[in-house]
Amino acid sequence: MSSLLASALRKLAPVDDASLGRALLDFTPRTLRPGEHLLRAGDHARVLAFIEHGLLREYYVSPNGDEHVRSFVCEGMFTGSLSDLLSGRPALVNIEALEPARLHVCSWVAYQARCEREPLWHVAARRQAEWLYCRKAVREYQMLAFTARERFEAFMKESPGLEARLAGRHLASYLGITPEHLSRIRGPSGRTPARRSR
Repeated sequence: MSSLLASALRKLAPVDDASLGRALLDFTPRTLRPGEHLLRAGDHARVLAFIEHGLLREYYVSPNGDEHVRSFVCEGMFTGSLSDLLSGRPALVNIEALEPARLHVCSWVAYQARCEREPLWHVAARRQAEWLYCRKAVREYQMLAFTARERFEAFMKESPGLEARLAGRHLASYLGITPEHLSRIRGPSGRTPARRSR
């Protein structure tokens, strides 16, 4: 089993080796090809997944068919759409692989059962929820208070190296701008122009 997954779980909850070993047995390997979905809107979210390798996007589709990227998730991160898992209603979120991805997948039912048998795992669930909440709050602040250029600069600082792995249209969607606006921000060199001193 993945040492990266074991390390990620240990960071979420102070569990002993035996408890960790039992939890790891709940996860099974899965691969996704680029364009393949872990979750589609309208289906019921049933699994949480840890990303061993690869890059995925979580996105919404508006009634007119426009796509809006909520987040990117890559190596060392969990995905599965917690809000959809908790609601039990048809999912609002799509989760698609942008690169060949290697995942470790656990059914939500199995994870909940694990928490009931070993309450310390509730700590892991709470800490992951707290991390997602803080991430969402920062993103909301940036979307409301930052200019497009400032959002791009924040993305570059917070996710170094990720830009090179993304199609421009996906990054533009995440930033809430058009691909043409993103091209202007990047400038002729394709990189962010240096900020002018005020």
